[in-house]
Amino acid sequence: MSRVPAGSSGRLSDARRFRVGTGRIALALVTWHGDVRATVLAGAPVDASGQTPGPERHARRRSVPVVALEAFVRRSLVDEEHGNARTAWQRMAGPRSPRPHQIDVLPEAAEPARRHLGLPVEDGRVELNLTLGRHEVTLVENEAPPWTDERRLLGREPR
Repeated sequence: MSRVPAGSSGRLSDARRFRVGTGRIALALVTWHGDVRATVLAGAPVDASGQTPGPERHARRRSVPVVALEAFVRRSLVDEEHGNARTAWQRMAGPRSPRPHQIDVLPEAAEPARRHLGLPVEDGRVELNLTLGRHEVTLVENEAPPWTDERRLLGREPR
């Protein structure tokens, strides 16, 4: 992966885009927000022709630069089961006029699934090993500013 671009604003225009395969498109955008935070948006490969459903699982690996000893990583994902109000509506038998309690469930079903991890930093980088399900889109955000170094609490110098 590339180094953090100098003067990156964190806007999508600063993103790096990767396309892989012939006829299949896999998405991976990486944006940097200053020197301390990176965001990775990754999607499972999709057959652009629509002739095949795509692979059941897809492994992606990204190396992201960070400045701390440990990176706090937040992953949000949406796929056919998670963050999908349409799937919930279909499982309700697709009512034309959902009842009030059914309507209350749909916004909750639309929320992405979330996971939180603490990952080690080696040589100033975090290795993200992502396994994406079919049709999954995942957003990974790391927050590792230098002031999170716990040694500062004890009056020692940070790395």
